[in-house]
Amino acid sequence: MHAGYLVTAGSPLALVAALAGNPAAAQDLAANAADGAATIIVTGTLIRDAGRDAPAPVEVISAEEIARQGSPSILDLTRRLAVSSGVLGDSSQFDGRSQFAEGSASINLRGLGPQRTLVLLNGRRLAPSGSSSQPYVDLNLLPADALERIEILKDGAAATYGSDAIAGVVNIITRTGQQGFQGSAAYRHIDASDGDWNGALSWGGTLGPVRLLVSGGYQRRHELQIPDRDWALRPYPENPQGGYSGGGNPGNFDFNGPEGGMAFSADQGCEALGLGAFRSLPGSSADLCFTNFVAFTNIVEPEERFQLFADAEFELGERARVRLTGLYGRLETELNTSPSFLPTIAPSSAAAFGGGGLFVIPDYAPALADYCARFGAAADCAEGADGAPAAPALAFPVRFRPMLLGGNPLFDNDRNTARLPRDADSYRATAELSVELGGTLSLDASATYGEYDRRFFVSDNFVDPLQNALAGFGGPDCTYAAPATRAGLSNAQLAAIAGTQGCSYFNPFSTAIPANALTGAANPNFAGNGSPAGLSTAPGAGLVNDLATIGHFNNIWGRVANTQAWVGELVLSGGSGIVLPGGEASFALGAQYRRDRYERRYEGGNNLDLFPCPGSVLDPSATCSPETGALGFIGSNRDVAVASDVGAVFGEVQLPVADGVLAQLSARYEDYGAQGGTSFDPQVRLRVELTDWLTLRGGVGTTFRGPPPQNTLSDLVVLTFIGGAFRAIDVRANPDLKPESATTYDAGLSVERGGFRAGVDY
Repeated sequence: MHAGYLVTAGSPLALVAALAGNPAAAQDLAANAADGAATIIVTGTLIRDAGRDAPAPVEVISAEEIARQGSPSILDLTRRLAVSSGVLGDSSQFDGRSQFAEGSASINLRGLGPQRTLVLLNGRRLAPSGSSSQPYVDLNLLPADALERIEILKDGAAATYGSDAIAGVVNIITRTGQQGFQGSAAYRHIDASDGDWNGALSWGGTLGPVRLLVSGGYQRRHELQIPDRDWALRPYPENPQGGYSGGGNPGNFDFNGPEGGMAFSADQGCEALGLGAFRSLPGSSADLCFTNFVAFTNIVEPEERFQLFADAEFELGERARVRLTGLYGRLETELNTSPSFLPTIAPSSAAAFGGGGLFVIPDYAPALADYCARFGAAADCAEGADGAPAAPALAFPVRFRPMLLGGNPLFDNDRNTARLPRDADSYRATAELSVELGGTLSLDASATYGEYDRRFFVSDNFVDPLQNALAGFGGPDCTYAAPATRAGLSNAQLAAIAGTQGCSYFNPFSTAIPANALTGAANPNFAGNGSPAGLSTAPGAGLVNDLATIGHFNNIWGRVANTQAWVGELVLSGGSGIVLPGGEASFALGAQYRRDRYERRYEGGNNLDLFPCPGSVLDPSATCSPETGALGFIGSNRDVAVASDVGAVFGEVQLPVADGVLAQLSARYEDYGAQGGTSFDPQVRLRVELTDWLTLRGGVGTTFRGPPPQNTLSDLVVLTFIGGAFRAIDVRANPDLKPESATTYDAGLSVERGGFRAGVDY
């Protein structure tokens, strides 16, 4: 029996299982190391072939153990680790930490944030994803089907590995000794979904003087919608916080104009639409319509991934060995989200009736006349002498949205939900040269290049064209869209030309919804079935919305996030010739150069250089301060490309001070240049074998995380829930950021007696 236990630093008195399955003993893995491999990678030390009795607290999970657990994904494994919490994985569009990162997965040691866990592949760095505000390595694109073991260093390790290892290190190590073909396939049934399945095929062996491994893996996850689980979508009285918004469609309007005291009330067609819409709770003083946006999202997004990994190794003369590895990973997924977002900024004066801080449906709009005639006194419309509306209807930016419960007809799917593609490509290549210098001395040189490309689309509304459409000046062919064409016209003159010369109306009321997109139930108040005011129901005439009008203010645009990492390293290690009572002291000395590059590009409507202001769509010369962009919700930004250069020198000694007593001393100096300053981090570890079955270990040191370039030289827009609504927040970069630092302590013991192995770490 194997048992592994961990006491986490976050809960120092709690003894918890380190893994749902049983971790393999490190000694077993050393015995099973691949034939012909030049070295055995040992996480926590720079000394080649240091053996697995180093004092670092390392958890080892072998491929055999993973297979006994049913071959879970790397993401599933990280969720089971007690030392890891708060990982990113499934749908998380409402979590600001992982926006735009659908389909990717992280590990988060000690819950300090995935950006503070250093993830390595065969001891070498990987390029992190630049999708979110904090960079982290996407585990989903690593070669899980070529895995030999995962080693988890449960302690800060900047002295050994440099920046980002504040919480610890996860080293994913691939097979080197495979002979012949190996394949696998699995399917997981999920109710209301088409299930998940994966397959893999690899071949290992020798071709002449070359040891070779080639592995390919494919994974497919199918969509699981929120409405497919009754616990996920509950009626408003049961769970008013479960995705119900007072800024939806049907929405909330003031029907008495600015002179009427600005009293917003629910669209009278709210309750007739059934599931997903609810009028204020009985006894509430508010009369508002709450509509559900979560019902248009997913519990699991559809995902398709594959990875291709190759590893070649050959001798170069009698004393040198070369190893070349390459990895390509591909992700294709999508974000299912609200049919349209609510605007959080108001239209500018460039739009018809804009500039007053509100959206305005003028009194001449056919949709308002139809609405008031349809609902009569209940609508509370201000009525003129001829029975027509005597005042405009007003909409506060966060009290309505163009489309929600009826779906967005621009997206052709079962819920007419906005489906926004996301995809990613990951590339990595390494070259390693190991040279035996004589005796136990060796020189290891390596060069690594990694790149992570993330592309994603966003959907939103141009607020000024939306306001124009409410006033009858919408659509791509409208002659009177530009402010200059309407300059100086009176209300009566605007009413006369609205909806003419290629211009069209947009109806924001429930009367424009043919049916509930979630249930398919027809809307009894749909204006397309006839208007009590005798108005035209032709598309674009003011009652029935047409695709051209919607597509003119609601659209999708792409964004690209690209990260690149170059790493060059040189390490000299071996025996020192100094013999202590416990044996010969060994050492490692080295230097490293890293270049990290970050680039982000914004296309079309979400680029501030193209559309800096709400009015920029209608008036290219429009100015504003601050520059909010032209989109109502998602936020905009400018293209940016930044890079940082990091140099480091480091050293380590292992001192067998007595039989069964091993000390490890490490130190590292890193220089981030003008953008990040410098950091010096020492560490001391000690391992003591009290008996042949009981071992104690402990350590103390400092560790750090250097500032990534996107946090020092560029800004990033994220969505944050503030004041009852999600808002686009510009996370400003700080060129004066210095490295984060921490002091870490660890203590632990391990027991090995007969077939029983266990460990405890604090």
